[in-house]
Amino acid sequence: MQNCFRHRAVAVIAAHIVATTTCVAGNAPAVKAQLPPKASVLPSPILSPRDTADPWIVYRDGFYYFAFTAGNRVEIWKSPTLATLTTNPVKKTVWTKPERGARSEDIWAPEIHFLRGKWYVYFTASDGTDDGRRQYVLEAATDDAQSEYQDRGQIVVPGADVY
Repeated sequence: MQNCFRHRAVAVIAAHIVATTTCVAGNAPAVKAQLPPKASVLPSPILSPRDTADPWIVYRDGFYYFAFTAGNRVEIWKSPTLATLTTNPVKKTVWTKPERGARSEDIWAPEIHFLRGKWYVYFTASDGTDDGRRQYVLEAATDDAQSEYQDRGQIVVPGADVY
């Protein structure tokens, strides 16, 4: 417990030092570190004319891959630049929810990852109740993020039925 307080104190002190000291980059003059105004907003570099909920973007082999939920499905868009990701992407629906069952409602937060030579999409879905929400995984048939995907089912943690 004492270590926890010590680490927290060190973190607070370090944050204070960073926030109140000056920064020097190469031969540039020292500049006082400033926090942005509270009301500032960081605009998204990805603006889409349609709903692209729960966005996830990765870059691999010269392309950006944009995964998101689109109501009843998971889509992956591909583009060589962020600027064309929403204006002229190659679009692919990689999974559509079933009519009924454990993963037929509330499709959320797809993440796309390249692991061991294949793409995987991780997402959550439910049976319509929050207690029924679980994690699921899709596996690409090839090393192409827009290939066909096989539904590998629920991710299960031994001894725990949670998400």
